Amino acid sequence: MFQQTDHRPWPLSKGIWIMTQEWEKVLFLHYPILPERMMKYIPDSLELDCWNGQAWLTIVPFWMGQIRPRGLPTFSYTRFPQINVRTYVTDQGKKPGVYFFSCDASRKLIVLLAKHLAHLPYYFAKMSLQKQGNEYIFSSHRQEKSSEEAKLCVHYQPSSGFWVAKQGTLDHWLIERYCFYSCKGLNLYRAEIHHQPWQLQQVKVKTIQQQLLPKFWISDSYTLAHYSDQQKVWFWPLKKVDKYHG
Repeated sequence: MFQQTDHRPWPLSKGIWIMTQEWEKVLFLHYPILPERMMKYIPDSLELDCWNGQAWLTIVPFWMGQIRPRGLPTFSYTRFPQINVRTYVTDQGKKPGVYFFSCDASRKLIVLLAKHLAHLPYYFAKMSLQKQGNEYIFSSHRQEKSSEEAKLCVHYQPSSGFWVAKQGTLDHWLIERYCFYSCKGLNLYRAEIHHQPWQLQQVKVKTIQQQLLPKFWISDSYTLAHYSDQQKVWFWPLKKVDKYHG
């Protein structure tokens, strides 16, 4: 089932995976952030993961394809656009992963389930992904009045052949992550994931307008971008992390 695992930074979880997802038309927009500006927004139980002393924030708009719970048919309420906004963290220096500041999706049921089951900051948004030849226009406008206004409109075009990020590079550090963290109250949780190495392409971002996390003072001037046409991801159950033993 798992064609390749030697690229992982630690072995596969010994537990049973519970779900697969297929991600399509995945755009990564990476922004460097001063660590001291980021630290106050992550839980005290996590450590900020930095590259050469630099923290990073990444906006990830993509198209959610099939969602298949283990042993069940494909979840019929799928195929919708989504945006994740994330930074990079570790648990006491172990298992580098991602921490989400927000996840916008255009399916209300998905928003409710993810908030309840994964303790993730999901929001309902009106979203679209349009294809024009070999170019894409992704747009989103958050609809929840109780949250800060959040918008994104990005016009982009994949512009190279496929390649895999080399270990020891910033590209690899940003892209190849195999768990995510979430919090509920004072409790920290981690979910292990697995996927094959990302098949990346360079991407030309023609225009971008975003208002997703103004508290970070992020402008439209991203520093680095990646694109991947598709990726299949396996998920293991969310587990509470012992803050003393990881």
